[in-house]
Amino acid sequence: REVQQLDVRGHVDPALGLASGGHGRRQRGEELHQHERTQELAAEGVLGGLVPERGELGPVMLGGHGALGEAPPQDLLYISRTSLASLFAPPLNGVVVSEDPPASLGVSTHRAMVADIRKTALAQLVAYRPTHLIFDFIDERFDLLAAQGTLVTHSWELDVSGYHRQAPFNDAHAISRTSAACDLLWRQALRQMVDILDMTPLGEARLILHETQWASHYLDEAGGRQAFGDVEIFGGKLAAIADYNAILSQQQDAFSAALPRARRVCAPGPLQLADVRHRWGLSPFHYIEDYYRAVWREFQALGI
Repeated sequence: REVQQLDVRGHVDPALGLASGGHGRRQRGEELHQHERTQELAAEGVLGGLVPERGELGPVMLGGHGALGEAPPQDLLYISRTSLASLFAPPLNGVVVSEDPPASLGVSTHRAMVADIRKTALAQLVAYRPTHLIFDFIDERFDLLAAQGTLVTHSWELDVSGYHRQAPFNDAHAISRTSAACDLLWRQALRQMVDILDMTPLGEARLILHETQWASHYLDEAGGRQAFGDVEIFGGKLAAIADYNAILSQQQDAFSAALPRARRVCAPGPLQLADVRHRWGLSPFHYIEDYYRAVWREFQALGI
């Protein structure tokens, strides 16, 4: 079979959702109630033991950055390299991380991966107090690692960092992304996300779901249309595009059913086409430029 390797190294700006800033004033009683409930969640460990400060900033993107192309707004907060299931898990203690990222990782991608281990992203997200929160599930292609009663996203960044070879991971076992167990964990986390939105100021953000699919075809150097074969996520792990598109469809439908107020943003089908000339290399989710332009027009119409 033809195997084409995803350029996962390039697909790693810091992020797991999108939020955009500038809320109006709230009634004081409601604001105090939300802040008190946020403190309760922090005390319960749901927010990693952190009490976020109150503030109002710009957009937040939760998940991959497949929708963003090359010109995200400067006030955008990314939370990436974190599965929804991993986002709500307890921290994995005892992992020693470097102050400087390994040579093959950038500062932002290393930070995102460490946040997944330490579970600091959720508190950061709540503290950011976004006006828009964009969900993008393109990072839900990675397997999970179950270790010491918690979950960690087995991203390419974790793999090359070598952190997964430390003692806290000694008894870890993999949960395949395509397994029923992984789907169950993800759906449980979705219910937790609904609760967080109900009980914290995040609920005031405008919710947006970036819907997408892995492209089945790409443009080659000459601009010709070519079909993908099987692709490699990393480390020899093969992926059938149809399988991962089915997962994306199920997650996007489940999210919309759980949060019907979220606006769904999706590029037209003909634009869901990959490009070998993409700045981050060939991948089924590194699309042609017109894809990003179409999505950004919809984002801008929603106030981003």
